[in-house]
Amino acid sequence: MEGVLISVQGSGDTLWPALKQRLHVSYSKVRQHSTAFLVYTIMDVCVNELSPISQTFGAKLLMLERLMSLDQRYFDRSRIAACSKQIKGLQTHCKPLREVISKLIASNDYQGETLQYFTDVQEDLAAIEEECVHNLERCRSLVDDFNNTRASQQNDVSYILALIAAIFLPAQFLTGVYGMNFPYIPETTYHDGYFIWWTVMIALAALIVLFFKYKRWL
Repeated sequence: MEGVLISVQGSGDTLWPALKQRLHVSYSKVRQHSTAFLVYTIMDVCVNELSPISQTFGAKLLMLERLMSLDQRYFDRSRIAACSKQIKGLQTHCKPLREVISKLIASNDYQGETLQYFTDVQEDLAAIEEECVHNLERCRSLVDDFNNTRASQQNDVSYILALIAAIFLPAQFLTGVYGMNFPYIPETTYHDGYFIWWTVMIALAALIVLFFKYKRWL
């Protein structure tokens, strides 16, 4: 069946509108050339569909970088993981397409100008794959920056807690030495002193928890 091309698409119809648009043009090369050029056109349309997706990921990572630089305390790290997963999905789509184009170039069925067209498509696809690799590196860099900043924040928390403990250490020492052995302690004579003590303790604990949550330490 010379001059016949059979193509199979798994699902959806996103490929065909762009291909039909080229076929509807009267002076289109697709209508003037052989089925070899039609094969190239299908490959070219597929690659052209992937290119803007790859560029979108680059813009999305730039947005995530800016959001993280503004206020990392409220930054959702899972957004980086989701973006990385989507980029890997794009790589998964590129791999079989690259293998098909490589086999078409390696075969002896296409020569001259058509072969050059396939080479151009292969280069475009390689550029998309390189951009995917670069974007994945950016994802890893964002995760490293996020982890380093969080580690620095945890070190700051440890330093503050150690400083507070050091400030109250003399008081703890004196309390251990003298205890409650003073003959006159006004608070012990309060009628509601026990309830006041519990109220103060609960209020202090709540304030500490709220402060830690405000600082994104919890």
